[in-house]
Amino acid sequence: MKAIRLASALLAASLLQGCGKQEALSPEQEQFKDAMRTFSERRYALAQKISKELDLPIPPQVHRFFQAAIAGDERGVIKQRKWFWNGTADPQKEALQTIAWSATHETCGVYDCVWEEWRKDAGLLKLFYEPILSVMPPGSIYFGGTDAGRFLITMMNEEQGSNVVCLTQNALCNAHYMDYLRLVYGERVWLPSEEEASQAFSQFFGEVQAGCHPRDDVDFSDGRVSVTGAPAVMVINAIIAQRIFDNNKDTHEFYIEESYVLKRMYPFLEPCGLIMRLTPDAKITGEVIAKDMAFWAKHIDLLEAQPGFASNPVARKSFAKLRCGIAGIYEYHKMYEQADTAYRQALRIDPTSAEATTRYSGMLKKQGKGKEGG
Repeated sequence: MKAIRLASALLAASLLQGCGKQEALSPEQEQFKDAMRTFSERRYALAQKISKELDLPIPPQVHRFFQAAIAGDERGVIKQRKWFWNGTADPQKEALQTIAWSATHETCGVYDCVWEEWRKDAGLLKLFYEPILSVMPPGSIYFGGTDAGRFLITMMNEEQGSNVVCLTQNALCNAHYMDYLRLVYGERVWLPSEEEASQAFSQFFGEVQAGCHPRDDVDFSDGRVSVTGAPAVMVINAIIAQRIFDNNKDTHEFYIEESYVLKRMYPFLEPCGLIMRLTPDAKITGEVIAKDMAFWAKHIDLLEAQPGFASNPVARKSFAKLRCGIAGIYEYHKMYEQADTAYRQALRIDPTSAEATTRYSGMLKKQGKGKEGG
């Protein structure tokens, strides 16, 4: 018993000694940390520029957050970031509901994605961002959807000088985010004015009244119209995304990483590696299908060869979602054999994926087949 107590005491002492130390990083992880510092510097400078030009105050907590991020102080980042999301009432938080917040949010998103959700796994991170950035020529417009698809791609786009315009489809109907996009990208691409963006809301409400969308997430009471619920918000985002596409398609290539299913875009989508190309002349030819199937067969092998892949649920879910998005294109075009293969690959990547299970089961049900395809 004494020996056991002594061993326990020694273990506790060693743990206490290590509490103040951060874990050692591999060279690849250090490269990501350097990229995160550089990205944080750029976004801090942008937030300060917006603050000065528009006379918008930056709370002290935001200054401390950026200072910790630039210093690579993980614990300092976590400490300051908690204030953003802790739910407590604070007059200082009103300053976050402005155009300047997007620069802070993007930096938070990078730390959440790279350092927390993906567990600093440099190999998996590279297998995500490299194939996406490699298919987009400079000047392309990219709609990110998931956290990794938005924040990681935005950071590595700047780090590598890919010169892609990175937007997120999830926030296009947010007035502050659209103001931010006009400030950052307004000289490079067409973006809707405040009045033009509001027309998307009017179009959506007209479609609801015409029976094109469920009324569940729309409140017409008290002489006012309000939207509650992600599906309705995403329809509005899709309308705005379509207008950005229509007004830029002659001068820019478009790519999308699906967040929610945006069915109005399906006629214009083609598989393109991990993501999809958005083009007026979309054609799902035999060559496109063969290229897609070969890419994913190889990429899944690469993923499964990564030591951390099996134990990283966030990465598995993210890659499965990418394959689900492409499976949805095949299903839309009634290419059920290809859709079946893609959905099965998504479930191979992440057998626990609720999205892959639901969408695959729904397709089989439409075909009158059982869970395993007949």
